[in-house]
Amino acid sequence: AEATALIITELVNKGTSSRLAVAAALCVSAAGVLLPTFNGYFAAPRDCIRFGRVEFAACQPWGKTTVIENGIAIAALIAALWITTRGSTGSAVWATRLIGAAGAAGSALGNIASAIGMEPMIAIPLATAGAGMAGGAVALASSRAVPTWRSTLGTILGLTLLIWSIAYLLRDDDRVLPQGGVLFAFPYAIWSLRLAWRTWREWRPSLGGIRYSHHWPVRVLQVGTISVFGVLLFFIVFPFWIGSTFGVAVLGDPGVGVTIENATGEPIMFYEVGRRSSFKIQMETAERREWSWLLTGVYTPEATDLLGNPLFCRRYSDRDLRQLRYVIRIIRDPGSCPEPFPPTSLVITGSSTDTRVRRPRTPTERSAPDSRRASRS
Repeated sequence: AEATALIITELVNKGTSSRLAVAAALCVSAAGVLLPTFNGYFAAPRDCIRFGRVEFAACQPWGKTTVIENGIAIAALIAALWITTRGSTGSAVWATRLIGAAGAAGSALGNIASAIGMEPMIAIPLATAGAGMAGGAVALASSRAVPTWRSTLGTILGLTLLIWSIAYLLRDDDRVLPQGGVLFAFPYAIWSLRLAWRTWREWRPSLGGIRYSHHWPVRVLQVGTISVFGVLLFFIVFPFWIGSTFGVAVLGDPGVGVTIENATGEPIMFYEVGRRSSFKIQMETAERREWSWLLTGVYTPEATDLLGNPLFCRRYSDRDLRQLRYVIRIIRDPGSCPEPFPPTSLVITGSSTDTRVRRPRTPTERSAPDSRRASRS
């Protein structure tokens, strides 16, 4: 970011306006966020997205194009921030510059490493952490550090990028999401292009804030209108923000398609969620069947032969299913099934709340005399 800022500064010294340089950098950043969404995430084959981050990084040319454009977007954003804050003082300004520079460096290193084919499990977290630090710098600049950048939308977008990066690093399902979330690119492009226009026009924020009327009935109407609009906007926009940032479903129950293959060499009874489930289906020898499961995060398919003897028991996570490419081969492996619980009987004595569970006695135990009866005799 600093090197990019120095190059742009040299252009400024040769006669190019610094305002034009900042505006150009913001436009490049907007394009760098929009383009991966259309020519990367949505344009790539569904199998590249479906099978996880490593698969998407190796899926060419969409994977390489996406990481390069993401790196350019973060570098251009931080370069614009550095040029804007050149000559400014204060702890908030220095914190913004340092956090932004660290984020741009991490994003550049991670995205370059992904583009040249280095280990994705190292490069992708590095690029994600860099993007999150850049988002934190934008949130700090938009909230208090840089007067010309002050914007509620900028603060929300910066925090969104930071929260997305933390959530993305902590995910264990290896899911592919665009930088900042599925819906992040559109408001970010609006904010950055608006900021570029304001910078070019030498806009300065108003320090007066919202001006309310001196007449109390009009003031009550203004405050009430703004409050109602804010509440409605929150309840309408917030669920979609959650779905975009964290990659979860907002409406309906999401599902995942799985292929089940019977490789046991005999007909089986397949259970989607374990043998205790009443939902089962018979599969013939070598049969393949498409299945749609609810996206729960943990899956416990089991299978038995037609006599009820266990053959196959597994426990999968979303990451496991992606590594298997959503194909589960049922093989003969009785050892994978735990021993069934011993049967129990419920004995109720006294009141309805006095209950105890007792294991049925074996024939030997039944023939043995009761110790209390023996003592009485």
